[in-house]
Amino acid sequence: MKIFSFLKNHKINFVIALVLLLIQANLELTVPGIMSDIVDIGIARGGLTGAAPAGATAAELAQIQTSYILSQGGLMLGVTLLSVACSILAAYNASRTSAAIGREVRHALYERVLTYSPAEMEKFSTASLITRATNDIQQIQMITVMCLRIVLFAPCMGIGAIIRVLSTPTGMEWILVVAICVIAIAIGVLMGITMPKFRSMQRLVDRNNLVAREILTGIMPIRAFGRQAYEEARYDEANRALTGTYIFTNRAMAFLGPVMTVVMNATTVAIVWFGGLGVEAGTLEVGTLMAYINYVMQVIMSFMILTMISVMLPRAGVAAERVLEVLECETSIREPEEGKRVSRAGENGWRGVVSFNDVTFTYPDADLPTLEHIDFTIKPGQTLGIIGSTGCGKSTLVQLIPRLYDVTSGSVTLDGVDVRNIPLTELRAQIGYVPQRRMLFSGTVESNIKYGDETMDDAQMERAARIAQAIEFIEAKPEGYQSPIAQGGSNVSGGQNQRLQIARALAIQPKVLVFDDSFSALDYKTDAALRAELAESCRDAAVVIVAQRIATIMHADEIIVLDDGRMVGKGTHEELLRSCPAYLEIASSQLSAEELGLSADAVEDSSACDAPVCEGGER
Repeated sequence: MKIFSFLKNHKINFVIALVLLLIQANLELTVPGIMSDIVDIGIARGGLTGAAPAGATAAELAQIQTSYILSQGGLMLGVTLLSVACSILAAYNASRTSAAIGREVRHALYERVLTYSPAEMEKFSTASLITRATNDIQQIQMITVMCLRIVLFAPCMGIGAIIRVLSTPTGMEWILVVAICVIAIAIGVLMGITMPKFRSMQRLVDRNNLVAREILTGIMPIRAFGRQAYEEARYDEANRALTGTYIFTNRAMAFLGPVMTVVMNATTVAIVWFGGLGVEAGTLEVGTLMAYINYVMQVIMSFMILTMISVMLPRAGVAAERVLEVLECETSIREPEEGKRVSRAGENGWRGVVSFNDVTFTYPDADLPTLEHIDFTIKPGQTLGIIGSTGCGKSTLVQLIPRLYDVTSGSVTLDGVDVRNIPLTELRAQIGYVPQRRMLFSGTVESNIKYGDETMDDAQMERAARIAQAIEFIEAKPEGYQSPIAQGGSNVSGGQNQRLQIARALAIQPKVLVFDDSFSALDYKTDAALRAELAESCRDAAVVIVAQRIATIMHADEIIVLDDGRMVGKGTHEELLRSCPAYLEIASSQLSAEELGLSADAVEDSSACDAPVCEGGER
């Protein structure tokens, strides 16, 4: 498993942990032996390991006894303090190692997610990815701490205690065997009950996060439609399902506590009973019996610790599987093969000629193509408009240019080079893409405009803001370009949000500008001023504009009309009015007869034409 590759980077930490825990286990196993000597020799024999010195007085014997007890007590204290020091160092080492592994796994996970195309993002929901990057990795961190601190310690302690038990001939070894068998049966039953629940628990966490995220991001329409009670009930249902599973697993785990208590107490009673008979018969000393009880308890405690870990391991295993699923999921958008790789970073660079050559595209989960047989070419200094009814593939088409998706057949080329053969970073550096969905990042106006290149100078930033018609409202703010922007741009209007996104795309001075319905929140005056500024200031760039408004693209050098994923018209505004019924129908619904340059009868006739209409939601 790839998860274990992260552990390999910390081999030295595992060695340190093992050494510290071995020392700690040996020290703790030494304490019962010292205590046995204090009882058997220090108390029962007066501190004498042999015969009493000839002619020794009572005071001298008392001094010998006191001296022995104090020396052995001091030794026990020293061993205990040294054991505590090893425990502290082992805990520190475990915490640092688990934190480092958690950091590395999170970094690898986010690094992988950033390579995902929209297809992979649809496979893993956003809520699920957040859960995997937080809750699941926390489970991995926690089990790493437990492994370094307890899982390694319990076998060392248990094996050492068993050796001590077997080396003490008492005839009571059968008691330990019975206790271990009872514990093993309890573990087996518990694992069989909890394993399925731990697997479902993480899915329920995903569901809980998904519902919570939908409610928080959709709070405005929820209030507008008065659906608070419905959403409360929906979240309560998800929350109750998660809570019920938590309660069930916790109850199952809690069952282990009483079982272990009964086993430990029953074992102690059995050892005291049969050991007492040995003491009475003179075959066993009291101190040895006390040490034997301690050793047996240490064996049982080791098994109890391993049992607790065994209950946690299934959940951690599920978490590791879920993280591994993300790490091993290959993106469908890959870097070009070395033999086909084309880079012009060190040459004169890219010009910005974009061509679609018989392009067909089908979504991975779809039966029918979203786009079919798309052909066009746009050169620097030209503007291409794309229009069509909702769901006919406009957004999908422009997403093929920066390789957010790859074509199913045909090719998209930049300066005659298939975009699949251009390094992704180099390709996307040539494209200023403004998506349909508005998205600003928390920070400042400056950080958002300079998002594509943090090293750009202020003059370049201000130029982009001027072209995007954003400079007026930016300078009106008290802090200007240092004005704060909330997550998602929630503290600016829709039009301001769009203009800042347009400025962000313009600031990197791309060779290709792609606007995916990016003027929808702008008023007609701002729209017209922005397009005029684009035409004047971006003469060296190819401009692609997806629009719903005819006015936005009517002055484009060429307009493509899409209907159900097919090109049903291509030409200038005037040419399409004459040759494309679908375009004429859209134009007639938005422009007056005078603006169209047609008679009222012609417009009325166009509205009755049998032009195809797109169906379905746009992707």
